[in-house]
Amino acid sequence: MNALGCLVNAKSRVDCTDRPKISSSLAAATRGVCLVLTLPARFITTKVSKTPIQDKLGTRMNMKDSNTVAPLRHSTRELVEAIRHGTAVDNLPLDLNDAQWAVLAEHMQAMTLPEGEVLFEQALKDRNIYLVESGSLTVHCQDQRGRIRMAVVTAGSVLGEGAFFSSLPRKATVQASVTSRLWRITPVRFRDLSARHADIALALSMAMGTVLAHRLYNKVKKVAVT
Repeated sequence: MNALGCLVNAKSRVDCTDRPKISSSLAAATRGVCLVLTLPARFITTKVSKTPIQDKLGTRMNMKDSNTVAPLRHSTRELVEAIRHGTAVDNLPLDLNDAQWAVLAEHMQAMTLPEGEVLFEQALKDRNIYLVESGSLTVHCQDQRGRIRMAVVTAGSVLGEGAFFSSLPRKATVQASVTSRLWRITPVRFRDLSARHADIALALSMAMGTVLAHRLYNKVKKVAVT
């Protein structure tokens, strides 16, 4: 009789007092059977339920990690350098640390303006602010006598501070003289910045106010107050 038959017959004749002895005998007699039955189940469980899930979770975690690493701080590096090393009379004197620049970058939108493209036109009702990272833009307007007045704004400066503070239409047309890279801040994003990071919003406002004052006191740069 095989081990399984012995197990059935023995089990039917066992009373409570003999269970410890029979348990030991059964364990010894059926050990081989248990190994054959349980090992494949464990093997299948390990292969099917654990490994694929861990692989999928690992893959998803890696994808999530790669998506959450925002390169904003690095993408604004050239803008920061242009502002810090700018020498123009209307250079933006914005002094922020790296952490503050990272916060400000989250409230800005990068854009590239091809050569000859118009950023905005005179009389447009718009309060966006534009920080100039690279390139050169011409600002021109026609006065009441029909004369054309023009100024040039280069990297490290700002455009749009006039309408931003006054809420009046644009006083001049801005056009890219060469391909230029700008960072735009809309009024909505500036309000959000003010609510969440008042210190950064104040620093930016003070810096734009300084540019506005310098332009108003400069006969040539006065046209650039847009």
